[in-house]
Parts: sequence; structure tokens; C-alpha cells
Amino acid sequence: LLMLEICRLAKEIRPRALLIENVPHLAGKLGFPIFEVFTRCIKRLGYKVFYKILNAADFGVPQRRQRLLIVAVDSSLKIDFEFPKPEYSSHPAVGPFLKKVKCNEPDEYPNGKWGNLIRLVPPGWNYLWFTERGGGPKIFKPGSRYWIFLLKLHPKRPSWTIPARPGSYDGPFHWKGRRLKIAEVKRIQCFPDDWSLVGGKRTQWLLLGEATPPPLAYAVGKKLAQILRGA
Repeated sequence: LLMLEICRLAKEIRPRALLIENVPHLAGKLGFPIFEVFTRCIKRLGYKVFYKILNAADFGVPQRRQRLLIVAVDSSLKIDFEFPKPEYSSHPAVGPFLKKVKCNEPDEYPNGKWGNLIRLVPPGWNYLWFTERGGGPKIFKPGSRYWIFLLKLHPKRPSWTIPARPGSYDGPFHWKGRRLKIAEVKRIQCFPDDWSLVGGKRTQWLLLGEATPPPLAYAVGKKLAQILRGA
């Protein structure tokens, strides 16, 4: 397991601090035993552990994306770590970020059993548009599908979390009813346009969907660097 590999590397390298990112529920109410094992292990190695769930949208990312950030600091430094406070009082809308995206990737629209429904979904809605809660034909029941099923972006709101392995009818889709392009996913994740990704579209999407948005990583890393310089 990678979390235990981190313990092994910390024991061999003995860095002054560690910065780790993972999914929120690793340490949440539905947390995994591996997180407790990891924290016990890293504390035995002489580190103090701090962790917090942060929202990337609080740091300028046009995406509501919660991630677990873990910081471990060598106890001999006798310092405590405080996570950075939100830098944005309101979350950025995704629309302006997707303007003038340079991309040769063709438009791709979902097809198959439910593909024709996505064009009927208003921006900001999902499959619930086709339930008693929405204004479309009553096809589904509330709670019968995952939230991202037929989920469509709204240009004046932040994006929902970009998944790493979306299914055929899983969003978020563009508000025009098509699938997002890789260049657009990079914008939503706040990666530079000129960064190159390897592999086909599925592989590139996986790389982006698994990544931490750079502004969020930078905010935590900068705070950690400042504390270490002070120590």
C-alpha cells in the first residue's frame, strides 16, 4: 500500500517534513483503517501529523473539489503547522476559464441508451431533471442514480469534481451537451495550457482526474516552506 510506502521512505530519507494528498474519506467518517495505521507509523518515526480537508475552489480553482491534505513535520523542529485559510470568498465560475480554449479535439456527444437525454438537461442539472424534482419527463426516481449521472456544468458556477474514471453517462458534461475536452479539463484543474500529457484521451483524463489542482497544492506547499524556513 502506498501509504505504508511513504512510511518506509520517511524512515530511509528522514525529510524534515512530508506533504501528502489523498481522497477526503480516507480520514473522514467512513475512513479506512490504513489511515490510522499510517499515522501511528509516522508518529513512531518522530513526526507530528496534521491533516485537513480543503476545497480547491477556496484557492481560485473553478471546481468544487475537496481533498485531504496531510502534513507531517519532524518533532525535533518543535513547530506546529496551520493550513492556509481560503483565499477566495466566492468560488470562481467555470465559464470564464473555458473561454478561448485552443483545442483541435472534435466535439463528442454521448450516445446509446441515455445519450439523447443530456441535450435536454438544463445547465447545472443532472438526472434529477427527469424526476419529480425537475421539469422534464419522469424517467428516474430521486436517489436511483449517482449524482454525476447526466450532470451538466453551469457556466456561471464552479464545476463539480472532475472524476478520474467517468462512465459513459457520467459528467460533468459541457453546458452545450458534449463531453469536455482534455484542454478544458486542464483549465478546470488549473494546469498550464502548454503542459503535455502522455497517452490517449482516457489516459490523459485519468492523469488529470487523479491530480491535485496546482493552486491548492501551491498554497499548502508555500505555507509549509515558510514554516520550515522559520524553523
